[in-house]
Amino acid sequence: MRNRLSKKILSVFLAAALLTALLPNMAVPAFADTSGSWADHTTAVTPDDDDVYTVTTAEELAWVAAQANSSPSEFYGSTVELGGDIDLSDHFWVPISNDGFPFQGDFDGNDHTISGLTIDGSMQLAGLFGRMGSGTIQDVTLEDVSIDVTYNDQNGYVGGIAGFSGGLLKNCSVEGEVSLSSSNYYAYCGGLVGISAEGSIESCSVSGSVTAAMEKTDTHCGGLVGHIYNGSVSDCFSDADVGESADSIGGLVGKLSGTPVTGCRATGAVSNGFSFLPPFTGGLIGYAIGGSGIFIEDCHASGDVTQGTDGGVVGGFTGACAGYTVSGCSATGDVSGGNETGGFTGRNEGTITDSYATGSAAAGGSDLNSVCGGFVGYNGAGAVTKCYAIGDAEGGQTGGFAGWVCSGSSVSLSYAAGTVTGNYSAGGFACNVGGSISDCYSTGDVTGETYAGGFVSNSWSGAAETNCYSVGDADVTGSSDPGGFVGKNQGSDTNCYWLSGTADAAVGFVESGSTPTAAVELTDDEMQAAEFVTALNDDRTPGPWIAKSGVNNDYPVLVGVGDGAGEKHTVTFKDGDDESKTYRVKEISEGSTVSEPADPKKDGFKFDGWYDGPSGDEDAEEWDFETGTVTGDLTLYAHWTLETYGVSGTVSSALGTISVDGLTVGLYASGATDYSGEPLYSAETDEDGFYSIPVVDEGTYVAVIAAGGAYAESKSAPFEAGDGEDVTADIKLNILCTISGTVTLPDGETAAPGATVKLYNVVGFFEALAYLDTTTADDNGAYRFSVAIPDGNLYFVFASPYTAGGKTYCGNFGTVTADAGEETEYNDVDVRLADLGNSWLAYAEEPDDYTPGDDEIYIDTPEELAWLSEQSLLYFEDFGESVILLGDDLDLGAHEWWPIGSTAWFAGGFYGDGHVISNLKVSALYDGEGESVYSLWNAGLFGDIRRGWVEDLGLENVSVTFGSDSEDSSELCVGALAGHAEDAWIEGCYSTGGVSSSVPGSVAGGLIGMAQDSDIYECYSECGVSSASEGYGGGLLGRVYDSDIVDCYATGDVAGVGRWNGGLIGLYDGACIVNCYAVGDVGGAEYNGSFAGYGRADDIEDLYEIHWLGREELPGIASGEDGVTLNDPDSGCGMSADDMATQAFADTLNSDDEEQWWEWNDPWKWDEDVNGGYPVLDGVGVGNETSAPSVTTQPISLTVTAGETASFTAEADGYPAPAVQWQVSTDGGLTFADIDGADEETYLFTAALADSGKQFRAVFTNFVDTAFSNAATLTVNRAASAKSSSGKSDKNYISRTLIDKASGVSVSGTIREDADLTVTDTILHTAGSCAACDEIRSRIANGDLLALLCKDISLSKNFHGSLTVTLPVGSRHNGERVTILHCDGGTLETFTATVKNGKVTFSVTSLSPFAVFAASDAPEENPDTGVPAAGFPLWLIPPVLGALCGLRPLRRRLRRA
Repeated sequence: MRNRLSKKILSVFLAAALLTALLPNMAVPAFADTSGSWADHTTAVTPDDDDVYTVTTAEELAWVAAQANSSPSEFYGSTVELGGDIDLSDHFWVPISNDGFPFQGDFDGNDHTISGLTIDGSMQLAGLFGRMGSGTIQDVTLEDVSIDVTYNDQNGYVGGIAGFSGGLLKNCSVEGEVSLSSSNYYAYCGGLVGISAEGSIESCSVSGSVTAAMEKTDTHCGGLVGHIYNGSVSDCFSDADVGESADSIGGLVGKLSGTPVTGCRATGAVSNGFSFLPPFTGGLIGYAIGGSGIFIEDCHASGDVTQGTDGGVVGGFTGACAGYTVSGCSATGDVSGGNETGGFTGRNEGTITDSYATGSAAAGGSDLNSVCGGFVGYNGAGAVTKCYAIGDAEGGQTGGFAGWVCSGSSVSLSYAAGTVTGNYSAGGFACNVGGSISDCYSTGDVTGETYAGGFVSNSWSGAAETNCYSVGDADVTGSSDPGGFVGKNQGSDTNCYWLSGTADAAVGFVESGSTPTAAVELTDDEMQAAEFVTALNDDRTPGPWIAKSGVNNDYPVLVGVGDGAGEKHTVTFKDGDDESKTYRVKEISEGSTVSEPADPKKDGFKFDGWYDGPSGDEDAEEWDFETGTVTGDLTLYAHWTLETYGVSGTVSSALGTISVDGLTVGLYASGATDYSGEPLYSAETDEDGFYSIPVVDEGTYVAVIAAGGAYAESKSAPFEAGDGEDVTADIKLNILCTISGTVTLPDGETAAPGATVKLYNVVGFFEALAYLDTTTADDNGAYRFSVAIPDGNLYFVFASPYTAGGKTYCGNFGTVTADAGEETEYNDVDVRLADLGNSWLAYAEEPDDYTPGDDEIYIDTPEELAWLSEQSLLYFEDFGESVILLGDDLDLGAHEWWPIGSTAWFAGGFYGDGHVISNLKVSALYDGEGESVYSLWNAGLFGDIRRGWVEDLGLENVSVTFGSDSEDSSELCVGALAGHAEDAWIEGCYSTGGVSSSVPGSVAGGLIGMAQDSDIYECYSECGVSSASEGYGGGLLGRVYDSDIVDCYATGDVAGVGRWNGGLIGLYDGACIVNCYAVGDVGGAEYNGSFAGYGRADDIEDLYEIHWLGREELPGIASGEDGVTLNDPDSGCGMSADDMATQAFADTLNSDDEEQWWEWNDPWKWDEDVNGGYPVLDGVGVGNETSAPSVTTQPISLTVTAGETASFTAEADGYPAPAVQWQVSTDGGLTFADIDGADEETYLFTAALADSGKQFRAVFTNFVDTAFSNAATLTVNRAASAKSSSGKSDKNYISRTLIDKASGVSVSGTIREDADLTVTDTILHTAGSCAACDEIRSRIANGDLLALLCKDISLSKNFHGSLTVTLPVGSRHNGERVTILHCDGGTLETFTATVKNGKVTFSVTSLSPFAVFAASDAPEENPDTGVPAAGFPLWLIPPVLGALCGLRPLRRRLRRA
């Protein structure tokens, strides 16, 4: 049978996607060989009461890594801290959490050092941590780091601290070498962290080298971090040399996305030889792409930057900057290479202000495609203001400040002072201008090959230069003339000037259509005159231009920019309470204002602002950042006030007689369980019950009033304090009330003294039960509870099963709705025990090896299945955290069934594994007066399934009936599988038999009575269904709300006197029904529909490919109150039986055209001999994959003595399971005849001399084909009279079966009557003494086979002939082919057999060690659970998804938006 859980594999993929949401495009994790690593040298660490693991040795740190890698949730919410320095140099390191699942705790280095961390090999996640979650790593130093990783799959992550981080890295330092080589996409390397996803990096540093050898795009390398997105970086430093090749490389950050950066520096050299595509290379950041309002502030890069290829974008500070606002930054290193090259940034599409570049800039090419600027190579859509560049610039198209100032971009209040060389064209300030330049100047000499201008080389149409001047010499080495101001002009210039003598004319090259420049030629004296400053200021007061004697050759300068700035002063930002803590240091020109940094944070305090004196200085004044100017070195201090949060509320009482004045309210941590100690905060209530408490520490609290007088301990709901808002926490007093009654036997009169009685509180609308108390009934059966009642709540009083007079009675419960506002005593809550009668409840047995809390429960017998029902009925167990695994077919015909999910609905998972439950009989009488001991509201195998799931289960020959002796109409639900299903998943299930109800208004369905908000996939029912008056009947479902019904069918007849009967569904409302059909007869109701009895008109659009057996007298969907009669071919159609019983109809159901976007597979198939020729579901019930018999175990020829038992065994695969018939031949195999009664896989008989020479074979038959086994020959020897040494006859040999109860091993054959069977764990013969045992030992060691069972079997006395051996290996291996290795006196015998009913059977002629193995490609089993050790066991897939979506498998919702 095909694996019907294949769809759930996709669910696991989606769960993995949610678990790795921060890890883009993550592949399956790759692991290095851990032999010789620290993984082999571990010492366990025990956490303290606060869940803190203190690590003091390398072995303990290695244990943390091993635990995190084997159990990802081990450290969830915990803290791992260092208790001393650690040396890891003895072995190579296996990262903590290197398997793709993040470390979900915190790591505190406590300012200790880890040295000698070494990683060398291939792995996906490398660093001290492989993958860090949203927690914090802080206060740790790594020294002598050596990480050299080659990872050629996608998504490699390498960093000193972590390969991947989604949390906070703070006060961390890395010294050493970090390297990643990759030939694939998506690789990230950083000295500190490879990639940071929505995390923060604060006060961290790196030194040494960081090397990336990448070959493809989306690869990033940085001195600190390879790529960070949607996070923050502050006060970090990198002194590492960074290179070799990647898509983007930066001295600090390779790629920066949506992340602010403040107060950071990079001093190391940066190089990039990437050639796959033009790369991005920057002294601080390779590629920065941000968004509105994101800043890079107070950052500096001083290392030389080299781009090793002609192409690429390279800058002394950033390679490319898009969207960011950059301020107060500098680049002082030399820049070379690339074809968009800038001393500060290669390309700008953001805003840059108050920044400068002092190094030289030289592009890698000399043609038109080589653009170079002393500050910015290519100013695309960006704005630059108050910046300067003083280094020389050289390239194809070169400007002293900018290579290109594009249309829509601008430069203002800036200057360039370096020498400019253009191998094609050059401008003292800019080469090409299409945008605007205002209030700028250039002083360097200019040389161009084709065009050259003292200020601009080419001013294009739309360009504008305003209030600018140039004084440098302009020269052209080619045929054109240079221009004193502009080389070639098509733009406009206003109030612009050039120095006389620097060129022959203002414009060098004049062509048709060009614009004469308005730039004015001035002499040296005129430019140094005060009038020139006035002219540049152009009536602006104050203007940006000033004269500064002795500066810039006495030419005008710009206020606050470079030469125009005053003396530089240092502004330091410190903590006012702790002057040793410095937040930021800024360099500010004298007379300038200083920009306000981001507000600092301090636990438990509110930031009050920056002051010019420390805390406690009474004269300290708050600094005004708008008007305050810097006149000398300045220290500003952060001032704080203790942060308090107002918690207030009102204490109320349901009984007005209880005073609420003067009660003490205490605040405790919400996790506390004992409130007898001193509270963290407290206050008293006033006469109105009001209280108010100021709280200093942020946290989660609960407000508590201690018990006193007429009330019990009372408390508020937990609440958060510290989110910046006051909190209201009201308390309702728990009034003490009593609940009492009597426990009796089923007659309602005889007392049950000593009965155990328990009290539960119903939480929500029967969502859960909260245990409160237990008591014992007195001699009169009376009990009494004292309970605190906060409000009108429903309570259960439950009496446990009770034995009297040698008879056990089933437990039962009473209910009471107690309301403290009405009274305080609730009497006569009586409980009447129940007589189990012929119910399976009387035979319930707890499953073998069951432990409370197990997430897997194996069910192998009807008694164990009944235990589920008992737990649900009597102990309110919903199994919400468990998966039920059915291990065998079960016959329930012996007793009547009580549904699972009666008192408490079923909320777990039930995996049938293709097994069948037969002869289920539920017969319940609903009494409208409530006289029944139990009221059964929903009936089937399950009563009510909510938030649970059932898969791959067959129900055959069911009989589920409801009767009533009441005229009252009560909406009850009955179905073969379940009476009611809500928020449930049902897949691969079917039913045969009958379902009926005579309760007025009830719901009857062949599979499920009523389904709400559920998914039902690939199910069918052959059940006949009978509905009651005013009720609903459906061949598959009686009634459906807001559910998906996909790939289902019903063939049973629907009858009865209900109001709505339908071949598939009685009534649907808000359902999406896809690829379904019904063929059963429908009648008897007020509205009868071949497909459905009732359907809402506006739901018709949610019907796709629905079909029914057409009948003239019946519509497809009958009309209800506002329903419609449907025979619409577009939504479904009535078809003839001849048309439906075809392959073509199956193809229609499997069709996958553009509108049928829901299809995942082709579940429908057709066989004219199955299901009356109508299509069936592949792998479900009658649709199981059919296959011809194939002999898997051949009978073995044997020799016995007359009178002994001859035993032949043969086995065969096939579906349906083939029948077996043994045959005998007396003519040497020419003809064979059937042996009467020989229809089992093992044929046993007492051999006679006349049987000698006969040949025996097995014939296996199913409706697909027939298969014959080999013939085995029987040799029978004449019996000799055996005598002992005493002359007496030996003990008799008889046909017998011996069973070892401890192991389950059995041996059958002709065995001495006094022989005993012994079974022990296999003891192989001494190595080297037995070739067979050596071979078994070798196969185990080499991993060729995976051992399932190894046993040594022996008999204390002799036997004759062959023996049939049966070994248990577990029902979960049913259907698997296994290998049996047997040491036969030193000779290795090998058998293969198929596991059936959890056992494997074979024949041998000797006993000694046996070993049963599965093939090496099968998953190795966990010996405790039978679950494969690697990968998800298929039956656990829905519970894994439950952790993410409420214990439901993947919801494939089909509803249109």
